[in-house]
Amino acid sequence: FPLDHEGDCKREMLEYMLCINKEKNDNSKCRLQAKEYLNCRMNNNLMQKRDLSTFGYTDQVEIKKIHEEKK
Repeated sequence: FPLDHEGDCKREMLEYMLCINKEKNDNSKCRLQAKEYLNCRMNNNLMQKRDLSTFGYTDQVEIKKIHEEKK
């Protein structure tokens, strides 16, 4: 995939990396930062645009419904 030579998504990448470091590599606690980084890359044509649900991101209403069904 294209590298971010211009640093278009540097802030989002750094926020994600700081979160990963803080959370001792527990990616589940950094999903928001990862989502923002993916959005930035797609918006800057650094990767193919795809629906975020293909990466496992769902609408907050859908997440709440899933949690309620598990109870």
